[in-house]
Amino acid sequence: MSKQEEIKQALAAATPGMWNKEGNEIWRRGLGYGGYEPHIHICDVANQDNAHLIAKAPEYIAYLLEETDRLRKELEEARKIRLPRQADSEGGWTIDYDFLDKLETRAYKGSDYSMDLEDLETVLLALEKVLGQEGEGNQ
Repeated sequence: MSKQEEIKQALAAATPGMWNKEGNEIWRRGLGYGGYEPHIHICDVANQDNAHLIAKAPEYIAYLLEETDRLRKELEEARKIRLPRQADSEGGWTIDYDFLDKLETRAYKGSDYSMDLEDLETVLLALEKVLGQEGEGNQ
């Protein structure tokens, strides 16, 4: 089981619902809140900062898990991109200058910096390494 799955299971097994902090107590309203069912005691904490963190932990963990999933999917999509190496893998790049103009317009809008071909090649080489496509060329 992955650490992320372990965290998801622990979060699912914890007392469900929104946790609240009142003084040093962490609690959640009962299902029939309104006098019929008392609130559910989760724990008492001596330190107010710790109490705040504990009360927010389920919300924070759920957010971080969602963000991790989103970023993992984004990375998987980025890894599908094939960088514009020449098909014969002899080196160099196949460059679409219209695309570069659009990229430069978006990336450097409002900036004094401009990109030359050497800068572009440095970025493409770095991306190849990060995406695990070093030296593959267009397949």
